Amino acid sequence: MQIKALRMINNLTLTFNGNTTQKPQSVYTVHATAPSCETYFLDAHEASDEQHTTQWVTDKLLKTVHSVGEGNWGATCSDSTNVTKAGCHELISIVSTMLDLCDAVHHLHNTIGDINKLPKLKFEHNLAGNDEPVKALEKIGKTCFGTYWTAANALDLCLPHIHNLVVAKSIKFKNMKIQEKYNEFEQSLLQYITIVAPIIQSLWSLEAAHANASNIFIFWLAIIAMLNDLFSKGPDVTGIPVSLSHEVMAIINKQYFYFVAFALDPRYPKSDFLKKPTSNTTIIVIPVLSQRTG
Repeated sequence: MQIKALRMINNLTLTFNGNTTQKPQSVYTVHATAPSCETYFLDAHEASDEQHTTQWVTDKLLKTVHSVGEGNWGATCSDSTNVTKAGCHELISIVSTMLDLCDAVHHLHNTIGDINKLPKLKFEHNLAGNDEPVKALEKIGKTCFGTYWTAANALDLCLPHIHNLVVAKSIKFKNMKIQEKYNEFEQSLLQYITIVAPIIQSLWSLEAAHANASNIFIFWLAIIAMLNDLFSKGPDVTGIPVSLSHEVMAIINKQYFYFVAFALDPRYPKSDFLKKPTSNTTIIVIPVLSQRTG
């Protein structure tokens, strides 16, 4: 029934992703998303004993594409592993009507990952610990760098209680260097939470089924605007050094998403975001010829 319904819809988007179950088993899932933002689960490929090559991924995707019809598809999107990216490129080379859309959520995770590497924010990453699980804290994912923020935020809520217990001598750190650097750690943690907050909030929003390419550009503008407002307050107010704010903005400015999709979105008339010319005359200034260089 699903395939029959999808054959009546054009401009479908094919999405796929690899996951590992608790058993563990390796499973690739494939979905179709219609222009109405309705999502259909189409296939799941168990591949625990197979090598996940580009050809393997491409063959599985083509099977799904052909089951509906090549002419119904408009785009494909996956996470940004080497194999899945290569699979996307191979697919669109075969089905030329499909566009290869980047995984903006994955790029935002990588942006957070780049911020995590900044020396001024490089505190202990294993916030949840390796010994016994602490229910109040959050675990960190291997490639989902946004989980560093959720772990940091959970720890921040616990820090006052930890501080009080240490002062009351109810607990003590095995490593005294940690206790000596408590204030420095707390400040670094707060700076990190404040800086990454607009990125992680945008990331969560863009995981919604109704998010589209135009929304990605709008959220990216919102991230830049919020960080610009934060850093413009100055280090005396925020406690964030100017050098750190410059490093963060350098990372942010490396990314640029979907301006064309935004410009083509009928919800945003061009007059709202493109500067109108002040006159109908275009003035072109030709510099004077240099006698030395000709």
